[in-house]
Amino acid sequence: MTSEIAQTADPETVEASCEKHGTYTAEVTRILGQMIPESCPKCYEERAAKEREYEQRRAEEQKRERIAANKRACGLPPRFALATFKDYQTATGEQRAVLARARSFAENFAEVAKRGSWLTFSGGPGTGKTHLASAIANRLLQDGVSVLYRRTYDLLREIKSTWSKDSELDERAVLEKYTGADLLILDEIGVQFGSETEGVLLFDLLDTRYGNLKPTIVISNLGRADLAELLGERLFDRLAETGSAILAFDWKSYRRGDQPSKASLRGHDQAPLAECQQGAQSSPFRADMTLSRA
Repeated sequence: MTSEIAQTADPETVEASCEKHGTYTAEVTRILGQMIPESCPKCYEERAAKEREYEQRRAEEQKRERIAANKRACGLPPRFALATFKDYQTATGEQRAVLARARSFAENFAEVAKRGSWLTFSGGPGTGKTHLASAIANRLLQDGVSVLYRRTYDLLREIKSTWSKDSELDERAVLEKYTGADLLILDEIGVQFGSETEGVLLFDLLDTRYGNLKPTIVISNLGRADLAELLGERLFDRLAETGSAILAFDWKSYRRGDQPSKASLRGHDQAPLAECQQGAQSSPFRADMTLSRA
């Protein structure tokens, strides 16, 4: 900018000229007897707009990079890498209620994270537990949330591998990775225990996440009673605290094509289902919204 300065009646302002935008009234700063006019306000705003645009593009690129890194680290099985709520098949009221609760967990994750709420998926193999957990993961990964999926015995094996003197991994670093993730999905709880040490490791990890208000999804083929016996009363009680829920996938396996029909629900006790559906619409974080009847 080149300025032609003409002092006005006000000694603190001058008339200045910008090659691009013409004349403007500028406040001046006096340095060693010289009047230094402020820059052209229109030029300043154009530079500021370009800087804002650059920062926005940079933030978007950083978010894309963070999402890509989170997806690489997540560890979802390839079969479920693209799982969504939309392609989760439902034929009964129970299945729709479970789907609604899972969707609410993902869509209200800011509140879930604030409360440190957990979900437990309990039911036989092939009933869609991992699919639904993966749909939650994929939904949250798009929002930049860090999600880790691990089978329980793989997680424990990774921790124990750090005990070798030749290990390049540090046990503390591995534990911090799993205790610090925004969401941890722990699959196949109940087939991992080979020693009391493994049980202690698992309890300590989950207890740390519980204490730090870190949401966790626990997936197990065990029923409610067996899961309670496996985890112990103290930890199991936390799976159904305020804002958390234990959801029973108590229908036949999708893998065998034994999708239950609506007719199979006739005469079935619908009280727990009705309560879950009502709670999912009003407040998706009620402690008493439990589908399990084991």
